[in-house]
Amino acid sequence: LDRLTRSVADFLEVLERSRKGKWALVIGDLSIDTSSPMGEAMATISATFAQLERRRIGERTKEGMAQKKLQGVHCGRSAEMSADTVEKIVSLHKAGLTFSAIAREMNSLGVPTAHNGAKWYPATISKTLARVSI
Repeated sequence: LDRLTRSVADFLEVLERSRKGKWALVIGDLSIDTSSPMGEAMATISATFAQLERRRIGERTKEGMAQKKLQGVHCGRSAEMSADTVEKIVSLHKAGLTFSAIAREMNSLGVPTAHNGAKWYPATISKTLARVSI
C-alpha cells in the first residue's frame, strides 16, 4: 500500500477512481479488498499509518543528519572539482566577470561541473569562489 501512493490524499483519489471505474483494490499482504465499505475503511486506515511511517522516517533521517553535522561529518555528495577548473573560475572572476558571465563562459567551453552536470549556474560559481581564498 505504501508503494501505491505517497499520501492519504493520493490514496483517496485512487480509491475514488476505483469506485467510479467499478473496480476494487485488493491488497494481498494486508488481506484488504476495497469492494466493501469495511475494506475501504481498513485500506484508508492502512494508508494513514503508511503516511505516518514515511513522515517519521523523514524526521528520524533529518535528526540523524543534523546530529552528524554537529559532529562535523559531511553528509551528501562531495564536490570534487579539478584544480584547473577552480583556477579558471578564479581567473575569470579576477578579470571582472560576474557569476552569471562566468557560468555562461564555463558552459560555452564545455567544462564539466563537479558532478559531471551538463550546466553551470551562477550559484555554483559563487559557492566555488566562497570555498577558495582569492
